[in-house]
Amino acid sequence: TLPYIEYEAEEGATTGAIVGPTRAFGQVAAEASGRRFVRLNATGQYVEFTAAEAANSIVIRHNIPDDPSGGGIVASISLYVNGAHRQDIMLSSRQAWLYGGETGYSNDPATGSPHRFFDENRALVGDIPAGATVRLQKDTGDVAAYYNIDLIDLEQVAEPLTMPADFVSITDYGATPDDGTDDNNAIYDAIHAL
Repeated sequence: TLPYIEYEAEEGATTGAIVGPTRAFGQVAAEASGRRFVRLNATGQYVEFTAAEAANSIVIRHNIPDDPSGGGIVASISLYVNGAHRQDIMLSSRQAWLYGGETGYSNDPATGSPHRFFDENRALVGDIPAGATVRLQKDTGDVAAYYNIDLIDLEQVAEPLTMPADFVSITDYGATPDDGTDDNNAIYDAIHAL
């Protein structure tokens, strides 16, 4: 028994293209669960699911383009619930691309033979009632050239636990969540404060 329900993109309603199946090395569908996914590459294209149970969080298994020089990009995709825009969810390709084929991998696109993996992004999205439609859509502000959607997971996530007594938080020692900076010193200081 899992705490989430998984929805395969190719089984949802879509105006995008269903790609696959294939097992051929280097083909995106070969990395997808079920060897198929939905590609959204035009403004207004979407993939939509019906929530079987209530949820308040989403996991999106996706692939978006790499930066031309390697290193990935970050781009939003629009989330709609029952036809109303709920929020934009930021997706990243930083961990999804390798180059060099089967002879050795690098992050340099000049190496050739691109290999695309799927990555997962998670978000708390507010209440999604059972029976609601959940849509991922490429809107005007969603600037990636394409969005390959493999699947989503919907889950009812519990409220955060409170910090137990006699524990410390690395944020009390200078760590700043989600800012992309190195927090090693804050982690070191928090450990040594115990």
